[in-house]
Amino acid sequence: MTDSTSPAAPAGWFPAGVEGQERYWDGTAWTDQVRPVGTVVSESPTTVETSTASAPGKKPRNVLGIVALAVAAVGFIFACIPGALIVGWLLLPVGFILGIVALLQKGKPKWQGVAAIIVSVVGTIIGVIVFIAVVAGAVNNAVGDTVTDEVGSSAVGEGTSASDAPAAEE
Repeated sequence: MTDSTSPAAPAGWFPAGVEGQERYWDGTAWTDQVRPVGTVVSESPTTVETSTASAPGKKPRNVLGIVALAVAAVGFIFACIPGALIVGWLLLPVGFILGIVALLQKGKPKWQGVAAIIVSVVGTIIGVIVFIAVVAGAVNNAVGDTVTDEVGSSAVGEGTSASDAPAAEE
């Protein structure tokens, strides 16, 4: 691999031939020490630190937080539709739980998880209000029809007097 007439390269980390890895050259031979590209190290290859330098401009993504926020938003929308309340009530707890899990992930942005939890809670409150309004409207219609029917039938029965009634023939 090395030519005896060419000067040896100084000790250091060099590409290992495997994508994303580097191997340590001790100045005379390759060692068994490998590391991910961009890992911060001290002078010797035996003390490789575990922190890696993140590429500039590339922020970590919290995919679970994004999914939680999307599920919570869809659940919120369905919770506002009287005919589709049950779909919202199924999706909102899922978004809430995923938001909590996303919030607990280390090294990931937290805002998506927090937003998913907030949207889930607000969606649940709105869903309960819509449900109460739907039930109140149904009860009002049922009671209103019954009262109208009772008033209408009792007015006919009570509105007639003896003089209005046909005279019974004797």
